[in-house]
Amino acid sequence: MGNQIGTEGEKVIAQHLQQKGYTLLVRNYRGKRGEIDLIAKKNNTVHFIEVKTMLHISWENISYIVDIKKQRKITQTAKQFILENRQYNSMDMQFDVAILLTNPFLQIQPDIMFIENAFGERND
Repeated sequence: MGNQIGTEGEKVIAQHLQQKGYTLLVRNYRGKRGEIDLIAKKNNTVHFIEVKTMLHISWENISYIVDIKKQRKITQTAKQFILENRQYNSMDMQFDVAILLTNPFLQIQPDIMFIENAFGERND
């Protein structure tokens, strides 16, 4: 059941991003070192997005959502994606976290927290 909730959460976030002007490139990209939930682009940036569907969260818990080990896996997997998809090689890379706050048993509009540049290598 948890996996189904996660999949539905990814769909909601993908739709949200498209409404905000992002172009969805890949869902559930699997590399040698890990998986990236969503890969999208907007302007001259490729966004690697980790999606979490949760019942509740506080700002104190955010650093635990995507721990340093997971961040490294996502960063390494993103580099593999760029190597395999050279058309994005000259674009900036950004690592974002999207949190869908919802109770799957209630028919209510979920809240979305989108944390841009949440971790990783930045192009400053």
